[in-house]
Parts: sequence; C-alpha cells; structure tokens
Amino acid sequence: MKAKMTAAEWYEAIKNNKLMGVKCGKCGEVNCPPRMVCQECGSPEGELVELSKKGILKTFTVSNVAAPSFRTPYVVAMVETEEGPWLMGNIVTIPPDKMTEDLLGKPVTIGCMEVEGDSYSGGKGVSLVFMPQE
Repeated sequence: MKAKMTAAEWYEAIKNNKLMGVKCGKCGEVNCPPRMVCQECGSPEGELVELSKKGILKTFTVSNVAAPSFRTPYVVAMVETEEGPWLMGNIVTIPPDKMTEDLLGKPVTIGCMEVEGDSYSGGKGVSLVFMPQE
C-alpha cells in the first residue's frame, strides 16, 4: 500500500499554504494529517483533498516550560477544522497573557511557522499556527 502523501510532502504543502488531508472513499471521514487508512472505519480507500484552513478554537493552554526550539510562555491549542479533524498548533497572534476563555468557540485561520531544529530533530521543521478572527 502506498501512502497518499508522506509526512515530508505534507509539511512541504503546509509551507506552500496548503493544508492537505485524505477523504475516505468509504465513510467520507477526512483525516488530517493524511493517513494510510481511515481512522474512522479502517478503509484504505481515499483521495487527497485540500482543506479550507478554517476552524474553531476548542481548547488551549499556556505553557511556561519550554519545549526545544520554543521560548516561554507560548500557547498550545486544539482546533476543529471545518472538515472535521482536530489539529494541534500554536496561537501566535495573541500574547499568552491575553488568552481568555471567551476565545473558545471563536473561528480561526490555520497557517504555519518554521521552527528551529534541536538536538532531537532532523533540523528545521514546521508548526501549525492558529490565528483567531475578530
């Protein structure tokens, strides 16, 4: 079985402003990042689709302990995309001390930022970022 899209191709697509997923040919579930089989029904049938890069902020936390390549404090968030999958990333347009519960349920646009490599990674990488809309 051949992957619809490799992890490297997925990250390259994100860098080129495209958020890709796989829509299951059996149940219609959208999986993002793309997977070999549908996480809902296990079917290997599916087609590569571009997602809208829109979603709803579901939860977040402010981290005061730095992961490699990050400076504290920073915001880690979960967003439900319009197409269904939940994604984890960072909120970078609102300072961590300004994050409040009233942002939950707000629409966001999904983008990316390049992150520096560290001693555990293979070099520079890409992180998803969420930009809450007013």
